[in-house]
Amino acid sequence: MKNKIQNPCKLICKYDHESICMGCRRTREEVSHWAEYSDDEKLKVFQKIIERGGDPYAKKRYTF
Repeated sequence: MKNKIQNPCKLICKYDHESICMGCRRTREEVSHWAEYSDDEKLKVFQKIIERGGDPYAKKRYTF
């Protein structure tokens, strides 16, 4: 079954001094393991993104 939770990447892949992406507000580990996470794990990451001041539901920077 395909995961239903969309990737929160904003295509702004720059990291701050705490290794948090300035675009999507995920850690390097969360970014690199995203495809392996279950939907429940992804929802937990969404909550962490919100706690870090991000919006996992916002539009991407670019649409192709």
